[in-house]
Amino acid sequence: THTQYLLLTALFLFVYDDCSYAEQLVLYMKVTELLASALHMSKNQIKAGKLCPSSTVKQVVKKLNEHYKSCVSHCRCLTVRLQRFFIHKQRLMDRINSITAAKLIYSHTVQMVQSTALDEMFQQGEDCIQRYHKALLLMEGLSQIITEQEDVDNISKCKQSIERRLSALQPGLCA
Repeated sequence: THTQYLLLTALFLFVYDDCSYAEQLVLYMKVTELLASALHMSKNQIKAGKLCPSSTVKQVVKKLNEHYKSCVSHCRCLTVRLQRFFIHKQRLMDRINSITAAKLIYSHTVQMVQSTALDEMFQQGEDCIQRYHKALLLMEGLSQIITEQEDVDNISKCKQSIERRLSALQPGLCA
């Protein structure tokens, strides 16, 4: 779906930020899983006749497949890099086991909103609206994959706060 594609795009942008190898691996694995799901769904919908294999659809599927192959390649490279550390670093293993893609995205998004709010408060953020939109997109993606009610409620509160800021910055454009 369009939301999944936007989430994937946001995840790609996020992966290239300052993440550790372990965090990158977790995120690439999640993106690979989502891409595989999207490719499988596309294949099934084409077979069922619900999706016409037009040139546009073929291009999108080709692009998804390219991203999938790229993510698998990145996962392999990151796994090789991390294997050296796994042999002698039990603390690193404990940390990796506690990392989830959702936690990383949530933490990054909250930090992004906080820094954007500070920049906005001190009139130093010319790109505040764009940053708030990116944060809102990440929170929307999280709301699609999170199942624990407390987390769902926290994400909903964050989304509402971001929407209020956008509404204040762009009167009449955000409902």
